[in-house]
Amino acid sequence: MYHEKALVLLLVIYFCPLDAGAQNDTLRTSLQLNGQLSAYSHFNPDYDLNLQFGARYIPEFTLERKLKDTTLFGLELSANLYGSAGMHLFDTAHADGNLLPYRAWVRYSGKQFELRAGLQKISFGAASVLRPLMWFDQIDARDPLRLTTGVWGVFRSVLFPEQRQHLALGPVWQ
Repeated sequence: MYHEKALVLLLVIYFCPLDAGAQNDTLRTSLQLNGQLSAYSHFNPDYDLNLQFGARYIPEFTLERKLKDTTLFGLELSANLYGSAGMHLFDTAHADGNLLPYRAWVRYSGKQFELRAGLQKISFGAASVLRPLMWFDQIDARDPLRLTTGVWGVFRSVLFPEQRQHLALGPVWQ
């Protein structure tokens, strides 16, 4: 019964604008629920637990609220749920799993600035091996999903009229 009520509430929130008094046609509030699922299996007769299975799911909740015509407030929350199981057929089995925060940040932005604080992925450019910020995170260049634990910190970006951009990272801790 509880799950049906929660599902109905999520559908109402998702399909109804939260700012019913808006006079224009654009939605002032946007709520998105997304996710990423990946799974694997592996068989190696040389190991004690020769059959391995695993899965990872990263649900993502994003809320954006337009405060004025030029400013925006945003929030993103996501978790990293993963588990694995190893077994030797009809003999031994072992399972393990965990739930960790993946992203949790708030953002305030305008036409020429952005301020973001919380657990976030900090990445500049498309480099994968020698990256300027590689001491902040643990992105594996061989990982096709490009997953990283992220860093806790403050990010500020200012775009000047001359198309120059000023970036600053605040106190960052892991």
